Amino acid sequence: MANATFKKGLILFVLTLVFSFSTSAQKKGKLKEFSKEFTIYLAELSEFMTASDNSDLKTVFKSFSKNSSELSLIEQEKIILISNKMLDKRMRANPHFSKVLSALMNVNNHEKGEIMLPEWLGVVDETVDNSTTKKLMLFCAFTDDLVKENILRKSKAAAWLVNTDNYSFKFEITEPIILFNSIFNLTCSANGGSYTIEGTKGKYYFVSNEWEGNGGKINWERHALSKDSVYATITNYKIDTRKSQLLADSAVFHNKNTFQLPIIGQIINKVSSSRQADKFPKFTSYSKNIEIKEIFPNVDYKGGYKMQGKEFIADGGDYAKARIIFKRNGLPVFVANANRFSLGRDRIISKGAGIKIFFDADSIYHSNLQFKYINSERKLQLYRDVNGVPGAPMLNTYHNVSMDFEFLEWNIDKDIITFGSLPGTAESRVKMESVDRYLQEKYDSMQGIDAIHPLFLVNNYVKAKEEEKFFVEDFAKFSRFPVLQIQHYLINLANDGFVFYD
Repeated sequence: MANATFKKGLILFVLTLVFSFSTSAQKKGKLKEFSKEFTIYLAELSEFMTASDNSDLKTVFKSFSKNSSELSLIEQEKIILISNKMLDKRMRANPHFSKVLSALMNVNNHEKGEIMLPEWLGVVDETVDNSTTKKLMLFCAFTDDLVKENILRKSKAAAWLVNTDNYSFKFEITEPIILFNSIFNLTCSANGGSYTIEGTKGKYYFVSNEWEGNGGKINWERHALSKDSVYATITNYKIDTRKSQLLADSAVFHNKNTFQLPIIGQIINKVSSSRQADKFPKFTSYSKNIEIKEIFPNVDYKGGYKMQGKEFIADGGDYAKARIIFKRNGLPVFVANANRFSLGRDRIISKGAGIKIFFDADSIYHSNLQFKYINSERKLQLYRDVNGVPGAPMLNTYHNVSMDFEFLEWNIDKDIITFGSLPGTAESRVKMESVDRYLQEKYDSMQGIDAIHPLFLVNNYVKAKEEEKFFVEDFAKFSRFPVLQIQHYLINLANDGFVFYD
């Protein structure tokens, strides 16, 4: 009888023990809310983080628990609130709680953690409420990089680094942002090179990878130019931190070696491969009417200004406003216009320039010649491609002739200009023809099968519009021909010396 009673008691004890373990396991696996008492919260969090017997999770919790005594009461309450919101969203110990707690400790251990942690917790709270779990994890990873290594963003393409710990965390509309309200240096590093925006401020949208900057300075020191003499200041600008490029409009450029006053334009800077590295920073002036006196003795420049690396580029824009002006006794005697001149220490080069040589009220001119000036020899050379667009002869209103040649050379300090064939040619040939010469055969051949003679068509346009300078597109509309056809039409007239085609 006693034995039977003992067996019944033993069975009841085992059942109770099994039920107890079962209930305990259910509670551990289905934690729905953390206690608002921080000490109890820590015990519950310990069970939650160590349930999977993951050594990394145990390490994270142990570190958090050890440092939790430093937390203020308000911070403890905020952490419990965030943890419960994460539970409601079914976030797991790994990776969600682990990432948040790790980032939290990095912020708290920061030199300014006492100020930064409440802000950071507020942003995490807003992110859990208003964003996705993925963005929360990205924000935690971003936090680790920023507070531990001063990295704003890092990828294979570029790394953006800050040299300050004076920043704050905020939540703006739908995403976290980081505010830099004090001046600091922002550095981009990529492909083994780097550049710095000095003295800037701004804010960073880490989700969209966009930096909105305010103020700053770019210098040309990497090209051995003094940072106090050659530099550009910028105001409002934006950077996609996935790339290495900075583009800023309305930059104020200073080159105290060349200009008394600064000029306004656009600056582009980026880290490039070795072949392109010499082209940055690049500044381009808005104005195409900047004057630089005496770039060489008795040679002035007027036009747009481009500083490309350490190289000055004479920038004429779409309308060939860059001008090289050769002077005698302070007066211009030769002017070359181009979209672009490349200026070196001893030479000026352009692949295509319109030129004009002055003789009192008359001139010799051509719309498109290859241009080279060598200052050490004081020698100007012009090349004409007789088979290309610049195939038109040079017009000489002083002698009233057209001049057909391949090559012109002039020592600008002397009075003699020579014309002829290209250097190395066995025979030098120059053909001159009176502009008043009329050949009926040539006149008839120009019309071909056209219903109206080309010269009459141009003459009709000039009379109708009352303008002797006109654009190809306007003339094409007037003549009712495609633009491409009219281009060839006008180039042929230019090659025969009837129009001046730029």
